[in-house]
Amino acid sequence: MDKARILVVDDDVEMQNVLPIFLKRILDCDVVVTGNGSDAIRELDSGTFQMIVQDLQMPGMDGFSVLAHAVKRQPRMVRIVLTGIVDPAITRRVESMGATYVSKPPELNVLKLIIKRELGRYVSGPAA
Repeated sequence: MDKARILVVDDDVEMQNVLPIFLKRILDCDVVVTGNGSDAIRELDSGTFQMIVQDLQMPGMDGFSVLAHAVKRQPRMVRIVLTGIVDPAITRRVESMGATYVSKPPELNVLKLIIKRELGRYVSGPAA
């Protein structure tokens, strides 16, 4: 696979700064960062991504709307939701949309394992 393209969607400036550095250390990737759902939708409509790492709570459009758009536009894309919301109903909803739920702040070693596992599934394709 060529360089992975990853979309990071989070209104938290610290996450906008830390996640791209972290992702580039563990993967050969290009990272596009947006701080809100509307910009994320524009990015999803204008390019192909192998992965989205996103928050749920953002001003304007919520993360579930972004996630639904990602599923519709790029159904094979790996979807990881990083959120501070601790609610089993939210976790189930995230997972029902084909995304992996990770609580904030993430343990970086755990996040690394999840990202590599999920991206490996993307590369190998769906099971026959």
